[in-house]
Amino acid sequence: MNFRKTSYVSEKENIVPMINIVFLLLIFFLITSSLVSRPG
Repeated sequence: MNFRKTSYVSEKENIVPMINIVFLLLIFFLITSSLVSRPG
């Protein structure tokens, strides 16, 4: 039972880094798109 609880906690903790990675990718995409759309 203890192993199942720890595995559940680890799964919940793994969600946070995934959100951070997606957030960073969104920022990177916005920066690159703004640089590309810049005239000249």
